Amino acid sequence: MRGKQLQQENEQFITDINSEIFHQYPYLFDFLYLLRRKEWSPQDIASKYQLTHTSITLYFRALEMMDYIELKGDDQYRFKDQGRFIFEEGSKLDTLFAKRFRDEVFSHDVRPPICMGRIAITEEQEEKLANEVYNKLIEFDVQNKSGEGSKRLRNVLMTYTPGNQIFLSDTIPNIDGELLKAISMANEK
Repeated sequence: MRGKQLQQENEQFITDINSEIFHQYPYLFDFLYLLRRKEWSPQDIASKYQLTHTSITLYFRALEMMDYIELKGDDQYRFKDQGRFIFEEGSKLDTLFAKRFRDEVFSHDVRPPICMGRIAITEEQEEKLANEVYNKLIEFDVQNKSGEGSKRLRNVLMTYTPGNQIFLSDTIPNIDGELLKAISMANEK
C-alpha cells in the first residue's frame, strides 16, 4: 500500500501531445531529464554537448511551452513537477524508450541476479509479482533519494518471455565415438 502511495506521489504522466513531441525530438526529453538531475546545471549540459546559448534558450522555451518548467529569466527556471516520467504503454515514445532501455541493459556483460527457466506462472501471478516489485522499487527509490542513503543508480529490467526450452546448442547432431573418448579422457584426469 505504501509503495502505491509513493508511486502516485512520484509519477508524472506524459501527455499524448508531449509524447509525440518527445518521440519526434528525443533529444528534448534527454535535455529535460539531465536538467532535472541535481548534478547537471544548464551550463554543464551546454559544455558537455557544446550547445550555444541560443540552443539552451530554445530548449528552455520548448519545455516551458510543454508545461514542464516556468521561466524566470535567463537560465532561471522552476520545475512544475518533480515526479518520475510515465509513458503511455504502447505509445511510440514508450516503444522507443523500451528499445533504448533494452539496448542499454544488454550492452553490459552482467549476469541477472534472477534467471529461472520454464517456471509455471499464471498471467495474474505475473501481474501481481510485477506490481509488487515495481512498488518496492519505487519505495526504495524515494527512500534513497530523500535520505542519506545510497545515490547509486541502477536500471532494472524484469521481463517474462515465452517458456521455450533453453537449448545450449542449435541442434542435436549425429555423433561418433569421439564423444565417449573425450568423456573417458576427462574422467581419467
